[in-house]
Amino acid sequence: MKDLNFTLVIANEERRKNDEIALSEDLAEFEKYLSAIDSKADNIYEEVKYIRKHLDDKTFHGANKIDSKSLLLPARGKPDNRRGKFPNFVEKRTLNGQEVACKLTSTTDEEMESNTRVQGHLEILMKLSTCNHILRFYGVSKIDETNAMVFEWAQRGTLKELYELKDIQWHYKVQIALKICRGLIFLQSAEILHHDLRCENILMTESLEPKIYNFKLARHTFDKTTTLKGEINDAVRWLAPEKLSNYKSKYTTQCEIFSFGVLLWELAFEKIPYRSLEVDKIRDFVIKGGRERIKFGNSTSEISKLQEAYKQIIDDSMYYSYQQSYNILVNY
Repeated sequence: MKDLNFTLVIANEERRKNDEIALSEDLAEFEKYLSAIDSKADNIYEEVKYIRKHLDDKTFHGANKIDSKSLLLPARGKPDNRRGKFPNFVEKRTLNGQEVACKLTSTTDEEMESNTRVQGHLEILMKLSTCNHILRFYGVSKIDETNAMVFEWAQRGTLKELYELKDIQWHYKVQIALKICRGLIFLQSAEILHHDLRCENILMTESLEPKIYNFKLARHTFDKTTTLKGEINDAVRWLAPEKLSNYKSKYTTQCEIFSFGVLLWELAFEKIPYRSLEVDKIRDFVIKGGRERIKFGNSTSEISKLQEAYKQIIDDSMYYSYQQSYNILVNY
């Protein structure tokens, strides 16, 4: 029995060391990715740029048309096969053996067929799907005679839902952060900003792969900016101070970097930021330089070192200079 216990102790210690080595390598890759020389997705950038330029004077392919008969109901009915509330629910189907999510849309047949802006935006979504860290868009179809957009299915729901259910280990947190960063760099290379970065807008697959989604507020970098129309809502928890100071100000790459830093904090501590403050108090707090504290609990010396490096990345994002933010997201 003593021999068995000794063997288990040795095995656990070996696994702990291997996990720490893997985590160290992931964080090193993360930092390298944030500071390496420019390697933009040039082909996608040029294609998206062309579509944007000719939204009003060209006809585009739009999205793939998927026969509704190809969207099969799951063999087993499960409670989570339909998520959300009508009319914004998402329904799980199977397409060529692949689980997909069907989201109803108010876009009409006529708009999909003849509106060049709708066609262009759908085609951009198709092109962005070439990035593994952005939710894949398969095309459009119909569900019960209503138009639907078909995306890949994310079994574990949002990153927020995941951390509320389970304690995510640091090894996975760094991997998730790195892949979200890659996805944002891909978007930025195509001159697209998300505008609403938070863990609630990151979907998680069964294998813990993060997928950036919910482009409801997304805009091309040089298009008219998204504003909150003066309203105080939950989004202020992730907004940069310059945007909080003037909701009508342009949403920039610097704003996106700040939100990314707050998302990293949220992922690290597995809770929404400024939870102790009422929403209407957050604006003044952040504008005056207030930020969430970054204080980790007791851990091994190796994990503590990694947490300090992770903390530095958050600090660089939330206390940025314009040059620092450019280096973080553009030069990687």
